[in-house]
Amino acid sequence: MNNRNRHMQYRRSIYRKRKIKTIIISSVVAIIVIFALFMIVGSVLHNKTKDGDTKNPDATAPESTEKVLASARTVGAYPLPLLEDGSNFSDRLAAIPPNANAVCVNLNEEDGTLLFRSALASKLSHITVHKDASALSSSVTAIERNDFYISAALYIPTFEEENELLAEIEFATWAAVACEAIQDGVGDVLILAPSMEADDVERICSIADKIRELTENAIVGFAIPDTILANEKKTALVDTLSKHFNYLSLDTTQYRDEDDPIKYIEGKVSGLQLELMYYKMRVLLPRAAEAETQQKYIDAITKYNITSWQILP
Repeated sequence: MNNRNRHMQYRRSIYRKRKIKTIIISSVVAIIVIFALFMIVGSVLHNKTKDGDTKNPDATAPESTEKVLASARTVGAYPLPLLEDGSNFSDRLAAIPPNANAVCVNLNEEDGTLLFRSALASKLSHITVHKDASALSSSVTAIERNDFYISAALYIPTFEEENELLAEIEFATWAAVACEAIQDGVGDVLILAPSMEADDVERICSIADKIRELTENAIVGFAIPDTILANEKKTALVDTLSKHFNYLSLDTTQYRDEDDPIKYIEGKVSGLQLELMYYKMRVLLPRAAEAETQQKYIDAITKYNITSWQILP
């Protein structure tokens, strides 16, 4: 009986040892498997990260960076019409004050009629050119001999066009006209679009982008119309415009007959002083018949520390 008990105890001891051995072996195997899986997964993740860095070495940088536009010159530009009844261009140029550092020429009239002989006009039938127009390059050469910088005003009346297909053609044409003027030697082009609405901001921005795409280093400005300044989203709209135009201009030429021009100019400037300083805007001044009155317009903005302005012809 005792022998049988001793035999049973011996067998149990053997089973326990085998069970413990099995558990230990299983545990070791499990640890090895887990470690191997950990190493494999870690290696895969490392390789993916490395591949990503190779494909995109600037992965830590922002996906898109805003392009910084070239700054426009600070100017005090007096009006110099390319065409004007009763006087010659050379006489108008000679009448520019000797202390001026720039002039403002008008490339077209508000209805779009070009005031210079354009190479594009001979190819495109929808461009109207004034019958007395001459080559812009000739005027530019004469201006440069007098050491004046040239800012050219370009009206875009196309926002009144209801046919979208025609409008697309005209927008492309105005961009090309601006490029032509820059290639002929003007320093910058100031776009005026009095009839545009707030919804047209994307369109006007695309025109500025197209001009710089077609003509490298082009300087393009925009005279902000009252429709933008009166909009409830004015701040966001102006900021958007500033990202596409090299400079913005505050237009003070749209006063009514019953308005006092000087009070009108001062009112617009004082109401937008912060924007004028922040965006380094130019101020667009109306043209006066007498030099004394013109100087009063200039004095009205210089007391607000405005140093960059131009007068429309």
